[in-house]
Amino acid sequence: QIALMDTTLDAPQADQATVGFTMKLGHSNLFVDLEGVYVEGDEEITVRDRNFTLVQNASTGRYSVVRPNTSYDQVNVYANEGRSEYKALVASLNGTLSGGHYVTASFTYADKKNISDDFSPEFPYGYPSDPTNMEGEWGRSRGAEEFRFVATGVFLLPWGFTVAPTFEYGSGQ
Repeated sequence: QIALMDTTLDAPQADQATVGFTMKLGHSNLFVDLEGVYVEGDEEITVRDRNFTLVQNASTGRYSVVRPNTSYDQVNVYANEGRSEYKALVASLNGTLSGGHYVTASFTYADKKNISDDFSPEFPYGYPSDPTNMEGEWGRSRGAEEFRFVATGVFLLPWGFTVAPTFEYGSGQ
């Protein structure tokens, strides 16, 4: 098998839009932030076998793979056939408590879909199921994490000690 670079390979690109606001909670030194994020990736690098054709057997109805170039098994081509979409809502609470302690917590709800997770996929699971239909690969990203919560603080203790614990939880990828 061989790997080739498409002759028109370009750098991937992305457009991002973010909108949010911050509000102080009453007379405290705590702030609430709400933010919406949208990112659309285009021209992302994919790898797929271009030496692949599915042929249906007329008598059995089963499909089999035919290699047009019989000199090679796979001819993997790196090309700009990928795209992605990321949407997230982030809610945060942060600020200073009495005594100089600092706290922050954030919760993210996100959705990420794409055609290809990376341009160096693991074999055989990272390659397209049907290399002739890249749009059929559109779906939830392997690295998508639907929920994520992170809380941390910096707490000043007696005798000059400082403690800074962090807690984080994320849903499965």
